[in-house]
Amino acid sequence: MPRLTSRSFLHMMPEEVEGAFALPFFAQVVSMEQETVYFRSLEGGEGSVQRPTALRRTIKASSVNKCCRQSLGRRPVVVTTVDKFVLGQVVQLDEDKVTVESDGTEIEAPVSDVTEVAPVVALLLMNVVFEKEEWSFEEVESIGAQYPPTASQMHSRCGSGSIRPPG
Repeated sequence: MPRLTSRSFLHMMPEEVEGAFALPFFAQVVSMEQETVYFRSLEGGEGSVQRPTALRRTIKASSVNKCCRQSLGRRPVVVTTVDKFVLGQVVQLDEDKVTVESDGTEIEAPVSDVTEVAPVVALLLMNVVFEKEEWSFEEVESIGAQYPPTASQMHSRCGSGSIRPPG
């Protein structure tokens, strides 16, 4: 675990801080007192937390940079594996990997294999796995850009064998 310093990065949960933070976020410490740590969110906004919370939420700068300085926590994503694309929600962020829940199944993946998508896309298609032999990443990513496809539209696109429940 990284040390807490006046230049540390934090991975904060909105329920741990006061203010208008809707999703988990990265922040940088700006000052510290005996019991309180003050931070500035990398997405805008400032706040403070008790020192024990800041100690627990300290994260390496390299982890922040791997996520492009925006937390993937609780975000809707598509995960690229060796042979498929899976949509779900990030439930845990570690140093260089995330855990994504998709239709009750948890998948661990490197941060580099995860891309944020529109919430409605992940929600509607969370129980569908897209086989790479039939779908490109661009096709999966663009689903829902104009409208959410129905199951019959997806089946007519490639047959019932190329999409299936995760497992």
